This record gives sequence, structure tokens and C-alpha cells, in this order.
Amino acid sequence: MAANADVASHAVRLSVDADEPARRLRSRRVAAREETHREGDDRERRRSQPGNERCPRGALSGPELERVRGSLYERRTALVALVGSLGHAACDQRAQRLRDRAERHRRGIGRRLAEGGDRLDRVPVLARVTRQLLGRELSRRPAAVEGVSQDVPAPAAVLDAVEDRFGHSVLLVRGRRHEDNRPPGGWPAPLRSAPLRPERSNIAAPELSQRVRWVGGEAPGRIGELLADGPVLVHFFDFAQLNSRRALPYLLAWRKRYAGAGLTVLGAHSPRFPFTAEREKVAAAVERLGIEHPVADDSKYELWQDYGCRGWPSLFLWGQEGTLRWFHFGEGEYEATERAIAEELRRGDPRLELPATLTPLRPEDAPGALVAPPTEELFPGGSASEPWRESNGAGPLELSYAAGGAYASVDGSGALRVELDGEHSEPIEVHAPGLYELATHPRHSEHRLQIELEGDLALYSVSFAAALP
Repeated sequence: MAANADVASHAVRLSVDADEPARRLRSRRVAAREETHREGDDRERRRSQPGNERCPRGALSGPELERVRGSLYERRTALVALVGSLGHAACDQRAQRLRDRAERHRRGIGRRLAEGGDRLDRVPVLARVTRQLLGRELSRRPAAVEGVSQDVPAPAAVLDAVEDRFGHSVLLVRGRRHEDNRPPGGWPAPLRSAPLRPERSNIAAPELSQRVRWVGGEAPGRIGELLADGPVLVHFFDFAQLNSRRALPYLLAWRKRYAGAGLTVLGAHSPRFPFTAEREKVAAAVERLGIEHPVADDSKYELWQDYGCRGWPSLFLWGQEGTLRWFHFGEGEYEATERAIAEELRRGDPRLELPATLTPLRPEDAPGALVAPPTEELFPGGSASEPWRESNGAGPLELSYAAGGAYASVDGSGALRVELDGEHSEPIEVHAPGLYELATHPRHSEHRLQIELEGDLALYSVSFAAALP
């Protein structure tokens, strides 16, 4: 019995020990309530004293006020520290967002979303469209290709690495690349003719950079304001590059035909050669070529990268709702492009009466025409950034080619003396930098050419036009 009593007393002590924390907590709560009541009574007594009749209810004074002030100071100090830490974190996050945005702009629309996203600054953009276009336009490279050649030197590996090779044919244009005038992100791949209806309907028009200067007219303003009036056609070109110049008459004709129906045409001059990057020469060429629509001086390739261009010329047709409706690299497909323009205009007004499509300016521009591949572009100076000048004793430039025509990209002023297949022709006067026709042929054929320079001339390139076989 004694043992049982000891066990019971021990169990009681354990129970008491287990309840001790709870009793202490209840005691503290009771003490806190009593302290609160005493403080309330003290405040009531102070307010009832003479001189304190006007003291607002709840006012503090004396030691109690100092205690509250100390508590508020501690809380303020802690809050300032917290806000400071959050501010640094927010600044770091904003800096990272700015870095990410700059990187996306640097890579261009065609590549900036290759990681899988489909928006830029909360706006749907041209995600991976360049790669899709390239893939759909590449195939087996037969002896004859559809469309007209485009002249952009690049190695074959650039094209061979593209997936899903089917669609139209593309021929390579091999040549040394000039690094002095190299667009950021590298030289584009060569394309002959690459039209495509975009597979997505939410590819949004990039905003026009406010840093870009315009020639040939006033700055057009924001892209949204232009699209409010109708579709917008943006074309990239170089005033001394063969394919740009061959496509330019169609652009000028489309503007005259459809401007009254709501079409806005914008040009972007992205230089192919060092001398075509000079603003004064660009402005003079725009006036000389009869270009009346605004042209962006894109010598720093800002618009070029935003659009993800891959060669000269490049065309982008944006619908009135701000989405991409037609995309075209290189020469050719002029009738299909004009039909896309007319279709977009009729989307805004189905009753709109529009003229028939233009008659092809050249036989090789006709829909479905097959052209023979011309000789690759020649850089007499060694690259597109190094001009060739006829020095003393060097003699004329001699070459052979097979094409529908030969053209020279020259800077300076003077004259070009040309001998074609052993026969001399009249000197070609050069009054301004640009592209000059050396010879033209009705069909693809082989010829020998000799070129002599007179005056202060620099020859950067000899390029060759495609023609029917």
C-alpha cells in the first residue's frame, strides 16, 4: 500500500509540473489585463485634473508618452530597414528586366523568342517565324529556282542546319563577308524568294524606334497610329544593292495605286556596303530614285533586328488590327504580294474597288517563272567592305559570268568603261554613288566582261541578275 501511495504522489507531482507552463501563461495574461485597467484609470484621473479638461481623449503625457515614442521609433527603424531591403531587391529585379529586354531587342524578332515564349513586353510577336520561313523555303537546290535570286553571302552551313527543309528552292551565294559593316547578330542567310502567310494570327507589329532618323519625309509616328488608318507595308532595302533596286519599282507603284485606299508604305534603308551607310548619300539616293514615302535611316540595324530580316529586300505587311498578314524575303512573288495588299484593304471595306494587279515588269517576275542561277556576286577588293580601285599598272578588271545581266555597286564620281565579249560600249557616267547597269541580256547566257575605272571611283561589288534559261 505504501508503494502505491508513493507512485500516486509521484504522478500528482508530474501532473503539477506539466501544468506549470499553462498556469504561468494565465498569470501573465491576468497581470497584463490588470496593468491595462490601471493605465486606463490613470488616464481618466489625469484628464479629470484641472488644466487637462481640453486634452483630447486618449492623449498621452509624461513617462507613458516617452515609452510610446520609444516604441514607435523602434518600429520606424525596423520599417525603414525593411523598405530599404525591398527597394534594393526591386532595383535588382528592374535592372534584370531591362537587361533581358535589351537582349531580346538585340536578337531580333526572328530569334528573340526561340526559347519558347511568344510575347515581348506583353505583346505577341514574331516568335520563331524566321526559322519557320527559312525551313519552308529550303529544298533540294535544283538547277533552276523559282523566283529571282537574292544576293546575300553566307556559308552553306547556315542553311543546312535549318529543320523542315521543304518548299521553294534556294541557291547559295558564296562570298567573303565584310566585317566592318556587319549587322549585329551576323550576316543573314541568302534567300531567293521567300513568301509566306504567317501561321499565327497574333504576330504583332513592332514599335518603330524613336531613335531612328527618317529621310524623304516626316517621321511617321507610332505604328499604332499608322495602323488606325489602314494596313502598313514595310520594306527593307539598300539603294546600291541589286535585288533591292529590282524590287523598288513595284513598291513605288503599289504606293501610288493603294495609298488612297488606306495603304501606308514605309521604307527602312539598312546598308549593304560601307558607303551606303552615310546619311547624306542615303537622302540623296532617296530623292534621286523618286521615293516619296518616309525612309528610316537604319544604319545601326535597329529596325533590321527588330524585324529579324534575312536579306535585301524584305517585306512585311501588317493588317489594320496590327498583326502580320504577309511576309516576303527577296525578289519575286510580286503578284502574290499585291494580292495580299488588296485582300487586306478589302478586309476593311469589302465594297472597295481596286485595280487589277500589275503586269510583270520583267519576264522572270511572272508567277511561276523558273530562272537559272546566276554567277555569284564578285567582290573585286576581297570583301564587300573593301573597294577595288584601278591603281597604276594594275590594268582593268576582267571576269566571266553567266546571268541575265551584270551590275556594279560603286562610290564616287567618274566613268565606267566596259568591254563586253570584246566589244567596247559607251562610257557609263557615274554622277552619284549607287548601282549601275553594265550589261543586260534577254536570257541567261555566258559572257566575258572587262571594266575600267575613270575618275574618283571605288568599285565594291559586281552582281548578276537571274533570268529565264
